[in-house]
Amino acid sequence: SPSSSPALLTTSDAVERQVRAAVAREMQRQEDRVVELIAREWDRRSQELEHALRGRFTDLQVLHESTTRLLREVGSSVAALKAEVKAETDRIDVSVATLAQELRGKLQEQQRVLSRDITSAREIALEVQSRFQVDTAEYSRRVEAMQRRAAD
Repeated sequence: SPSSSPALLTTSDAVERQVRAAVAREMQRQEDRVVELIAREWDRRSQELEHALRGRFTDLQVLHESTTRLLREVGSSVAALKAEVKAETDRIDVSVATLAQELRGKLQEQQRVLSRDITSAREIALEVQSRFQVDTAEYSRRVEAMQRRAAD
């Protein structure tokens, strides 16, 4: 009957608003979850990298201490002492340069992984949005069909 049509539209609008709100909440929840997972992964990888760097730094400290001891023992010849200092300094510079290069590589890899994770999160959000649009369109078709049946 025509009198039930406005009530059906009002109910339909309310249901559609509820569906939209539920999908928006779910999309936000999924986005928050992805952000949390990325942050956790970043923290874990940062800790691993920090641990590795501390180990390398300790190695360099030990190398430096052994170099210093060696230089004190060799102190009898100034020329030999200068040559030893230069050789050790060059080795330390190479180690530091190597460590810096490794660090840059690891950070670039983490950045690539995080960028990939963010891209995946965006793709998930777009997929959820697309599904919502398809579901909304399907819901609208069903409501229209129900309204036509109710009008007939």
